[in-house]
Amino acid sequence: MIIVSQDKKNVVNFENIVRISTYYGKYFEIYATFYNEESIMLGKYNTENRAIEVLNEIINSEKMVKYEMPEE
Repeated sequence: MIIVSQDKKNVVNFENIVRISTYYGKYFEIYATFYNEESIMLGKYNTENRAIEVLNEIINSEKMVKYEMPEE
């Protein structure tokens, strides 16, 4: 599956991701980390609940070919 970042500037192959995690700054941001330890932001959300919902959508969409990070 490929994941298209929220800003539509990055497309990542799910198979190359080691970890998807959230970080809190001004927003709850979702990052993908790769085998080389490089990370990119996939999307940012106003609430932790929304970020967790999106993470669950990614998990449940694993059999899809493409997943686009939703706006808020």
